[in-house]
Order: sequence, then C-alpha cells, then structure tokens
Amino acid sequence: MVKSVQYINPKVSSHALYVSYILGFISFVMTIRCTWDTCWYITVAPTAFAAYTNCYGLWSFCDDKGTCGKWFAGAHLAPHPMERLFGRIGMILSIILSGASIIFLTFGLPVVGLMTFTTSTKRSLANSSGILFLAASIITFCVVLTHTITRAKMVAAGEPTDLGSAIFTGFIASGIGFVAGV
Repeated sequence: MVKSVQYINPKVSSHALYVSYILGFISFVMTIRCTWDTCWYITVAPTAFAAYTNCYGLWSFCDDKGTCGKWFAGAHLAPHPMERLFGRIGMILSIILSGASIIFLTFGLPVVGLMTFTTSTKRSLANSSGILFLAASIITFCVVLTHTITRAKMVAAGEPTDLGSAIFTGFIASGIGFVAGV
C-alpha cells in the first residue's frame, strides 16, 4: 500500500497527485494532437480556371486535391503571418512545459523511488509540476483563443472557412491541463 504523502494542503493526499498525473498526461497528448490538425488556417482563392482551397496547419499544409507537404520543405520557408508564428511558438512552449511538468510529477509521486528524494523534495517537484501545468494550459488557451477569434472574424466577413478540430481539442486540452495544475 502506498503511504499517503501530504503536499500543499494537509487534506490533499497522494491520490490527488495520481489524478493530476493522469489528467496532465491526457492534456499533454491532446495538446500534441491539436498541433497536428492540418486546417488551422484555410485559404480559398477563386481563379480563372477553378477555385482552390488550401489548409495550412502549424507544421504542414494540404490542398483540396489531397496533396500535402511539410512547412519546413522547399519554398514553404517563406515568411508567415504573425498569428501563425504565435501559434507555433506558443504550442511548442506549451508542449515543452507540459512534458517537463509530467517528468517533475513523475519524480514527485510517492510510489516512484528511482531516486532517494525526501518528502520535501517530492513536495517541491509536485508544486513545480502544478505551476508548469497551469502555465502550459494558459499558453494553449491563449493560442487557441487567438485562432478562434481569427476564424470568427473570417466568418463575420463572409469568407469561407470552417471550424477545425484544433479549436475544440485545444480548449479541452487547456481545461484538462488547468485542472491537473490545480
């Protein structure tokens, strides 16, 4: 039986740490999934021959014919709008912070005995993990909110667009990460 370790609040047992670990891992995976969506930005352009639609994700792009490619290849190294750069940098930072907090919380769990940490060291690791989860979820929320506002402006202007799964996945990941941090 795992001995209950008291952390921030004397009423909080080690069971809260395990719940936080599971929720944090789910949030981490959902944040990564959010960045894989290929339609963060949609461009619809009418041409003389036929209209075309391009979907631009944070890391790749696809056109309406099913041709996809990576952003870091060839001519796609051209400058991108500030919102796209903000999205990339924010999501990379969020993934790094979430990953670091999972590692900290792993060593802060009472059942993990890989290193001989004292209870106060484990408490510090768990508290640091919570702060990192909160920071990562706030960054994810800000990036996805900015993306949502841009999409809403496009809809209000009558431009063709759709709500990609990145919006929903990002908000859910942010909420779960916030709960894990608290």
